[in-house]
Amino acid sequence: MTTTVSRPATPAVSLMIVEDHAVTRDGLRMMLEAVGFNVVGEAGDAETAASGFKECKPDITLLDIRLGSGPNGIDVAAALREIDPKCKIVMFASDALEADIHRARKAGACGFLVKTLPRETIIQAILDAQRCGICTPTTARLPPRWSP
Repeated sequence: MTTTVSRPATPAVSLMIVEDHAVTRDGLRMMLEAVGFNVVGEAGDAETAASGFKECKPDITLLDIRLGSGPNGIDVAAALREIDPKCKIVMFASDALEADIHRARKAGACGFLVKTLPRETIIQAILDAQRCGICTPTTARLPPRWSP
C-alpha cells in the first residue's frame, strides 16, 4: 500500500521535467501536480529541453542526468544556465555517482536527487531548491557547496 502526500506545494512552483523515458516523465508529472506543482514544460531530449525552457521559463527544471543518445543532462544544464544564469536546476538520476554529483555542481545545478528517494523527500527537495536555491539529497555525499 502506498501513502498519498496531500500537502500542497506552496507557493505554486512551476516545473519543467526533462526525462527521456516517457513513463517516468508521466509519473513525475502526475506525482508533482497531485501536490500542487505546476508542470509547465516537459522534454525528452536536449534539443526539446532548450527550446521548451526558453518558452515556459520554469522556476525549477528537474533534469535527468542521462538522456539516451545525444547530449546528456550535464550538457543540457550548462546550456540552460547560458540561457538564464539564475535558473534553478535539480539533477535527477538512478544512482548517485560521486563524479556525476560533482559534474552537476560544476554545470550549475542547485541539487542532485536519486530517483529511488521517497516522494516526500523529492517534493521537499524541490521546494527547498525554490526557496533557498539549494536542495540536498539524503543518499549521497554532498559537495561542500550543497552542505547545509
